[in-house]
Amino acid sequence: KTQSARLRRDELREQVDIAEQDNSDLSRKAKTEELRAMMLREAFEQEQTRVGDSLGRAEVFLTDLVAATEDTRRVEVEEQSLARECVASLNELHAAQARDELVAEARLVQLRRELDVARSSLNRVQLRNHGPTGSDAIAVRATATYAKLEAER
Repeated sequence: KTQSARLRRDELREQVDIAEQDNSDLSRKAKTEELRAMMLREAFEQEQTRVGDSLGRAEVFLTDLVAATEDTRRVEVEEQSLARECVASLNELHAAQARDELVAEARLVQLRRELDVARSSLNRVQLRNHGPTGSDAIAVRATATYAKLEAER
């Protein structure tokens, strides 16, 4: 009986030693996992901070980009408006120039007709009188000179 009790005691002691060893191992593992969890939490928080900073910088960049794009679009609209105004002004200038050319051309034709009429009158008077005489010839020459001066203008 004693021996059986000793065997039983030794078995129990061995089981207790094994249990203590298991407890010690599990305790170390728990502390290691706790430390690992704490390190992961800190790394996550640091990464979260870095991501937040990066997102903040990206947001600022994007806001600047949107503002620059809007400014560019506004300038393009203004340029297009100015270009339309310039084209309209140029068209008005061309139209005015064309009108002025038509008026000048008509005036030139009129003055040439008057000159031709004056020359014709002068020739008729000279033929009638066989040469230039007095006041008729002077009047015709004055008319021709006036028409010539008007044509040169």
